[in-house]
Amino acid sequence: MLDETELYEMAVPGKFIGKEIIDAEARRIGLCHSIKLKAGLDKKGVLHSELFVVIKGLDIEFDVRFDDVEKIGNVIKLKIPTRQADELQVKDAIRIQEDIAAEIRARASKI
Repeated sequence: MLDETELYEMAVPGKFIGKEIIDAEARRIGLCHSIKLKAGLDKKGVLHSELFVVIKGLDIEFDVRFDDVEKIGNVIKLKIPTRQADELQVKDAIRIQEDIAAEIRARASKI
């Protein structure tokens, strides 16, 4: 069984968090909410780990394997098309980015 840990940056947009995500069909599908690390030992005691980008779209949040990321620059471009999320308009992306920033501020204030 793998345990999960989500990683956040303190600035939005950061190197990952808050950046727009474009799928292989050039659709703006969401923003990077966080990076998820799944790690654990199998039955033989061998450590396994996987890294995911957590994507926040319109009324949906889902994971994509980091191996499916083609490029990270001004946006995060995926190698694969995604069907989980509807395409975002610019106003939606701005609202989601504000939501992510507010969530990170709330989490940071509890530390």
